[in-house]
Amino acid sequence: KTRACPYFASRNLLLTADVVFCPYNYVIDPNIRAQMGLDLKGHVVILDEAHNMEDCAREAASITLTSTQLANVANEIQQWMVLPSTDETKESYGRLMALCHNMAQWMDQTASSLPQRGFEETCGLWSGAELTAILRGLGVMDTTLPLLQEAYEIICQLAEQQTNLRFTTDQMSTVSLSVLRGILIVYNFMFKEGQKYFNDYRVCLMRTTSFKKTPIDQSSGWRGKRQRPAQMEKVWVVNLHFWCMNPAVAFTELLGAHSIILTSGTLSPIHSFSSELGVDFPIQLEANHVVPEAQTWIYSIPSGPSGHSLLANFQNSETYEFQDE
Repeated sequence: KTRACPYFASRNLLLTADVVFCPYNYVIDPNIRAQMGLDLKGHVVILDEAHNMEDCAREAASITLTSTQLANVANEIQQWMVLPSTDETKESYGRLMALCHNMAQWMDQTASSLPQRGFEETCGLWSGAELTAILRGLGVMDTTLPLLQEAYEIICQLAEQQTNLRFTTDQMSTVSLSVLRGILIVYNFMFKEGQKYFNDYRVCLMRTTSFKKTPIDQSSGWRGKRQRPAQMEKVWVVNLHFWCMNPAVAFTELLGAHSIILTSGTLSPIHSFSSELGVDFPIQLEANHVVPEAQTWIYSIPSGPSGHSLLANFQNSETYEFQDE
């Protein structure tokens, strides 16, 4: 009976609510947290089923990009640069366009020389000092990152002003802004506190095949557009993955909260869980295990029937020998 949007109604209620329930990736993921306007400072955060927190935190500090995605963002920025604007705005557009263009260009050039990893799949992996050289070539350094962040904030402020004026067509798309935000979030994590977490990242460039539908040209036929058949065309897809290997990178961002309470039935051993998240928990409550130690037996199987190592890491998990074993 009431024509209203529950999403925007919830966001308005968020401003005055005493208790807020949400999936905890809303709290952990800095991209979602920024979009929702969640400020945890001075608040109590309760995370239930916290045994999933490590994977969630690693995922929140990671990102996957395609060369097509970056090229589309760069092209959109280029379209806005030709419109009348201040010198500051044009300079901001230029910095962000150069960032996306350099990343897409590096991806396409490097992907053609990657080593073969599987059927119709090539892959390259970098870490540590190798990452430093790559990012420097892309124009991303501790001296340029603040300028890129400032340029993004200027563009966001401009988009917000235009939205308030209801000029909804005269602003960058939310998809492009989200891509830029995600890139800068990962870069800020990597360069945080004098590159403290730099070695906690791995960059993987992967080139694989995919299929997309392309319409068949039947200009002389009788079928309409909706009835026009399509054929599947094989195309190469280049993906750039920034993988965060340390959950503490994202989780330590929550330390501005008044209190963080983690609950779960499977957090033991707590000392290793605390070490993974990079946080000391001064108050702990742990119940005794229901199974006595005398009835517990743990064994590791190092190899399969043919003697092949059962090491399920990134290099081995998709090889035919590992899968057959």
